[in-house]
Amino acid sequence: MTANTEQRIWFHPPKFWAATNHMRKEEADELLARVIRMAENAELDRLRQYTFISVGVPKVSSEQ
Repeated sequence: MTANTEQRIWFHPPKFWAATNHMRKEEADELLARVIRMAENAELDRLRQYTFISVGVPKVSSEQ
């Protein structure tokens, strides 16, 4: 079985921490739980609204 790379979900912890920096711990936990539920249900359009989530093929920098 091969995974569809165009529907992979990428979580970016530094961006998540920056986005939740001023939230109470409970709010950040609920946001993470909501994002996990969306990922489990493959709600890709809803996931794309978050800056700390990428959906699809990762963009690779040409400066390696």
